[in-house]
Amino acid sequence: MNRDLADIQLSFPLKQGIHFLNHGSYGATPTVVLDAKRRVELELEQQPLEFFFEKYEYQILEARDSICTFLHASSERTVFVHNATFAANAVFASLVRNGNISAGKGILLTNHVYPAVRNAAHYWAESCGSFVREVVLPLHADTIEEHIAPLLQEQLHDIGLACIDHITSQTAVILPVKELCEHFHDRGVPVFVDGAHAPGMLDVDVDNIGADFYTGNLHKWLFAPKSSAFLTVSEQWSKTIHPNIVSLYWGSGMHAEFHWMGTLNPSSWIASQAGLQFMRDLGVENVRTHYRQLTEYTHSRVEFQMGIQTPGPHDPRCAMAVFELPGEWEHEATVGWAIRKWLWHEHKVELHLTAWQETLLFRVSSQVYLDQTNIDAGLEALQCAIETPKDEVLKFRKPFFEG
Repeated sequence: MNRDLADIQLSFPLKQGIHFLNHGSYGATPTVVLDAKRRVELELEQQPLEFFFEKYEYQILEARDSICTFLHASSERTVFVHNATFAANAVFASLVRNGNISAGKGILLTNHVYPAVRNAAHYWAESCGSFVREVVLPLHADTIEEHIAPLLQEQLHDIGLACIDHITSQTAVILPVKELCEHFHDRGVPVFVDGAHAPGMLDVDVDNIGADFYTGNLHKWLFAPKSSAFLTVSEQWSKTIHPNIVSLYWGSGMHAEFHWMGTLNPSSWIASQAGLQFMRDLGVENVRTHYRQLTEYTHSRVEFQMGIQTPGPHDPRCAMAVFELPGEWEHEATVGWAIRKWLWHEHKVELHLTAWQETLLFRVSSQVYLDQTNIDAGLEALQCAIETPKDEVLKFRKPFFEG
């Protein structure tokens, strides 16, 4: 990258002096992109009717076309959504309505599925007397072929939709989604790909992947504002998919239905192209090279200095590194929350920890505003947490979003 790291760090409104190693959860939006979002909001508030009736559609289509060109997705069959979970709910509900998901046809997931998508699958399956089946993909696998083997061996005669991740959120495994789509299509099963982490991190070619439904977040690795994502639907299904909010333009096609769900704030969608431009200004491959090198450094630091091995198949394109947390810890979400809070309270380190299956995992995300000193600080703080008496760490234990 032509700009030095200190200059890039100042491009983000992150607090100074912190080690933000969890870009993967919500992303971090550059100031210039937030400024673009605020300009849209100001334009809207200066004359709301003029904005919605005369400017909104043009600006939405311009932003959509820009994102679609970058991701090689069909503009006519792509809509903005708030996040990948929103898209998953729209797809599940639409396939329940058309009978593809029914009492005799279920939803196929893997055990690496994002928890919110798992919840949505169960909700919509139960609504029509259907079922959800999870295929167990081993966390400990030397190759991606070994990792996906159980998925390829699964019987599919009673499956109405296969749901697979492009990059698994909690375990950071990049799946060969094009090959998996071909496998399922050969057996007559449509495919929903949850690409929440893929846009920006990978060179995504949505049309070439060939999924029936592909969704991805723009606010993570493409630097867009929060609440900006997209859903692309294959031509075969384009008249079947509807949002779960019925508003004025129901029955008028995807563009009108998804982009006019009552009064909303579309500034994140419109400003998403500013996030893309920010990445282009730094150089798309420069950005990817930086975080890939940093992720390799993380693997080296954790494996050789902390003695912790990467559990799953590691793809060097991934900007996230996941490891099993050593020590005797309860495998509960509140424990991960407590460690995370302790790291922030004591060391100003933000790190993702989660209970997954029978273990606790920690995930380190790399990004352009980080360097090796941030990784070192984060891992040293984590080592301190491991060595600290557990009662001190677990005093932060509490349910998240308890209401």
